[in-house]
Amino acid sequence: MKFISFKHLAIGLLMFSAAGMGLAFKPTERIADTGPKLDLEILIPQQFGDWKMDETILPLIANPEQEALIKKLYSQTLSRTYVNSSGDRIMLSIAYGGAQTDSMSVHKPEVCYPAQGFQIIKNATDTFSTGEGNIPIKRLVATQGQRIEPITYWTTVGNTVAAVNG
Repeated sequence: MKFISFKHLAIGLLMFSAAGMGLAFKPTERIADTGPKLDLEILIPQQFGDWKMDETILPLIANPEQEALIKKLYSQTLSRTYVNSSGDRIMLSIAYGGAQTDSMSVHKPEVCYPAQGFQIIKNATDTFSTGEGNIPIKRLVATQGQRIEPITYWTTVGNTVAAVNG
């Protein structure tokens, strides 16, 4: 009869203990659940400075598969177009998800714009300076036919701005 060596038994017990510790210390509370509940419609103003919400412009409707993915990834989304007194327009899109996991991660414009038929012709990292400090941002330019969309975005986790990748 062959016996298990002490070394192999110790390694097995350490592995079993590590797995148990991983389960025991797995976070059970999400950052999103610790603060006040957000309502993007209330939180984001309809007017600021010279910009006001343009209710004549409706947001683009994503294809059904894209829409299903967005609803799966995010608990709230907000899309608005603002216009200033010169007639300039900007689009604002905010996606809020309380649970980000390996299978439920940030849905980046580099992925969703090409999925909607756009071509990304510029992709660069930059910094946006605010009174509170610098925010690392991503700047893209997407085109579809004659339509040109400059895109600037960043992501946050809790109250921290996440770094943008290349």
